[in-house]
Amino acid sequence: MMIPRKAYPAATIRECEAPLLVAQEFDDQLMLEAAAAVAHVAEAMLQGTDKRVLLVVGTGGNGGDALYAGQMLIENGADVTAVIPGTPHTRALEQFTGEVFRYPDDLDPEFDLLIDGVAGLGAGRPLAPEVYELFLRCDCPVLAVDVPSGVNADTGEAADACVTADITVTFGGLRLAHALAPECGTVFVADIGETIDDEDTLGEYLEYSGEEELETFLAVNPHPELQGVPALPPMPHTMVQRFEPQIHDNKYTNGVLAILAGSAQYPGAGILCTGAALNTHSGLTYYVGAGEPILRHYPEVVVRESVDKLKKVDAAVIGPGRGECAEELAQVLALDVPVVVDADALTALGSSDLLKQAVRKRTATTILTPHEGEFARLSDATGTAAERARALAEDLRCTVVLKGRITAVAEWSDGDVFVATVNAGCSWGAVPGSGDVLAGIIGASLAAVHAQYPGAPRELFTPLGPVCLHALAAYLSARTPAGPAPTRASKIVDAISLAIALQLQG
Repeated sequence: MMIPRKAYPAATIRECEAPLLVAQEFDDQLMLEAAAAVAHVAEAMLQGTDKRVLLVVGTGGNGGDALYAGQMLIENGADVTAVIPGTPHTRALEQFTGEVFRYPDDLDPEFDLLIDGVAGLGAGRPLAPEVYELFLRCDCPVLAVDVPSGVNADTGEAADACVTADITVTFGGLRLAHALAPECGTVFVADIGETIDDEDTLGEYLEYSGEEELETFLAVNPHPELQGVPALPPMPHTMVQRFEPQIHDNKYTNGVLAILAGSAQYPGAGILCTGAALNTHSGLTYYVGAGEPILRHYPEVVVRESVDKLKKVDAAVIGPGRGECAEELAQVLALDVPVVVDADALTALGSSDLLKQAVRKRTATTILTPHEGEFARLSDATGTAAERARALAEDLRCTVVLKGRITAVAEWSDGDVFVATVNAGCSWGAVPGSGDVLAGIIGASLAAVHAQYPGAPRELFTPLGPVCLHALAAYLSARTPAGPAPTRASKIVDAISLAIALQLQG
């Protein structure tokens, strides 16, 4: 079972904090709990360093969190400096014993960790130029308190002058920005309020509110030094799919996938998509088209000249590197099986009202996998990635996977749309051909589910698991014994098997 975290509007967070603030037994009790969580994560990030920390402190509660956390770090042996351009939280400043600078220009930017306590939940305004320049000058990891400064807590919209965090520590539950803004990095959630009310913490108040707006998943936690810190839960394997063939299984019962990808101009797209599918499931894979390049790489594949030459299939992928494929897309959409529409097939779909209507009329699952440029050819919807994915899913009555570091997934089913996001946790998937790999992973997963659960409802054909599998494979493909290094799409294909095994381990 996949376990998401819920993301809430800023107003809901404030509403749920209010009773805890009223019930405090002494000033800043809740703030001190938050600061302890920040200090705990900071300590883990400082392992193996000289523990030189810079706090950038704003005028609100986030600045107080940062100052209190900084003092806790000092008491644990860290060398902590604060830049405070405005008027900070008075009591926190009184407790802070580190060196304080008013102007960032006075600083030597050599630090091991920068803690962003400038704005957080309350503001998405751009940083002041001198403060933004300081963040650019400091070549070290960044830990943001609550929400990175310059990122709108409700929309995830990032100002040009904003903080891009490696890690964000937030409290009680996620803000919407954490599900939408890659600038948040990896988000860790610390519940607070236990010293005030051991029964009703901030997290429990948020659960009671019932006002979550969005669900989100973390595909990869790229910070092994922080594995023991409460965080977004990692994704397990796809919800219902079993990867190991059972005692009576064969190449047909494990799912038959048809792939229409690649062309004379772009043969690599077909090779990548097919390789990804083969490494994701144990069923039969058909390649439709001129199959010589594919067979040289993967002799397991069965080649068919055209769609009408296919025998029974459980799912199809069309589009990666295919070129003009409107006629093939119409044929594939007429099949009563789940279909993944990617790349050139999305271009064909965007320019044809007839094809769009064919998608709307389908009873089987249709999954569109656009990046931002392809999405613009399909829809003029505005708003956050989640809102735009929802709008297109509602329009075409399909599932939309709007790809990015944070991928928005909108799944239409009988008039309702479920929306979630997946934070890849890393950007190693941002390489040429990576989308072709994702299309193959999704297609193979759909074929396996369709074969194992004939007549299953649309909800079982979710792409959330495959999106997370792709992100984990990308992360693993960049690992070397000496640390991360540049990767490529074919290495992502090779890493899929290990990614599946790790997911199955939980």
